Amino acid sequence: MLTDARPTPQPISDPGVEAWVIEDARRRQRRQHRAAGLLSGAAAIAALILWLGGGGGGTASPRDGAYTAAHRIHVGALTVSLPAGWQRVVERGSYRSCTNPIIRLDLASYRLPVGFGKHEGPIVVPANGILLSIVSAPVRSVTRGWQQWRLPTHAVQPTPNLGPNRYAAEVTLPSSPAAGATAWLGSNPPPQPVLAAATQLLRSVRISQAYGCN
Repeated sequence: MLTDARPTPQPISDPGVEAWVIEDARRRQRRQHRAAGLLSGAAAIAALILWLGGGGGGTASPRDGAYTAAHRIHVGALTVSLPAGWQRVVERGSYRSCTNPIIRLDLASYRLPVGFGKHEGPIVVPANGILLSIVSAPVRSVTRGWQQWRLPTHAVQPTPNLGPNRYAAEVTLPSSPAAGATAWLGSNPPPQPVLAAATQLLRSVRISQAYGCN
């Protein structure tokens, strides 16, 4: 039969030692409470930063919504690198009798309104924002105008706003039978960091000819 050879703990009889043990336990408890308060405060601040940065709201999904890191998007014939903080909406439509649909990829440097791309509505681009709309049709074409897509670095001719639309300028980029793109600028010209991100995005665009109709 196994027996426990460890000595049996004896009660503390020295009042001074007992008081020290009690005070030490109280100090530990106070430190734990302070640490818990700091952690709770840090969590609240992190949640607030996430909400202000556009990560809240539950709108992000594998297809649509906000993203916090630059990553590659593959949709239809299009491949593009989305900058950090940009949002996207994918629209799919029919294309004659082709089994591959036409794709419209809307990319914005700001938070898109709820329902954007699901119904017709005004185009409203906030100041300092850029909205890019890339349309890809399943058409085989040797024209590669999309390789020359660039945004102007200087102010362009302002675009009259008709009806409820609100933006500073509209820029139509070179098109081909397979693809076209339009940019709406909230400021004319937009801030350099936003313009640089949009330019890098356009340079990353790839269009697969294998997506064409047979």
